[in-house]
Amino acid sequence: MAAILDLSSRQNTHFKQLRELVSDARTRRTLQKAWVEGARLCEAAIRQALSRQASVDLVVREDVAISTVLATLGMTERQNEPSISQIYRLSRPLFDEIAQVETTIGWGLVISIPKAELHAGDVVIVDRVQDPGNLGSLLRTAAAASVRQVWCLQGTTDPWSPKALRAGMGAHFALSIRDQLTEAEVLSQLKADGTACYATANQPQAEVLYASSLALEKPCAWIFGQEGDGVSATLMAQSQLVRIPQSAEVESLNVSHAAAVCLFEMRRRRQVSN
Repeated sequence: MAAILDLSSRQNTHFKQLRELVSDARTRRTLQKAWVEGARLCEAAIRQALSRQASVDLVVREDVAISTVLATLGMTERQNEPSISQIYRLSRPLFDEIAQVETTIGWGLVISIPKAELHAGDVVIVDRVQDPGNLGSLLRTAAAASVRQVWCLQGTTDPWSPKALRAGMGAHFALSIRDQLTEAEVLSQLKADGTACYATANQPQAEVLYASSLALEKPCAWIFGQEGDGVSATLMAQSQLVRIPQSAEVESLNVSHAAAVCLFEMRRRRQVSN
């Protein structure tokens, strides 16, 4: 069984790091670690960790039985190695300080953020989306539409924040996610791959999403932009502009809803062509 470390002081170095992982995107990006809470998310995280032969840290509140948590994760105390490298047992006040859900289950995981490479194929590109709930929903939509790559540009909220993870409902662990990319990196990769690039824009000159001229049967890169400003001018200039026909009474769709319409039209088109 992994070693158990009891923490009861806010001055403890391990607790300070846990608290920073929960609250600070810079710490998560520096350490390449994230806090995962909730039984469903933790089960998805463990499955991915096992597939990558990676380990996680288990964090439990002092009144929660470790054996019960291991059973929930499909493990026994003898079988948890090497999946669980360290167990932190926190006093109730300390655990309550890092808990991110209103009704906590009393335990969570610290995971290593999976490394992701850029490669050819369908991809969702996220341009400076600010709201973690929107980003998490967008990631869930991408996974549901069988798009496995997501590239987040600089200025986008941290995809591994607790709120984005909750909104993604496990989608993170079905995706290859790159964070903090520059426009130049994205455009260079798309050019090298020869991937058709589409940017959503509610403009008259943009092609209607349902137009047969859009070659959605081939690998596509979809760019979804910031809630207020949309896709950057630089990226729009290098993309085919696509608009979703909608009522004039509504100015725009939520970014995650717009992504759902576009990605599932792509999926529908491919099913029809097959």
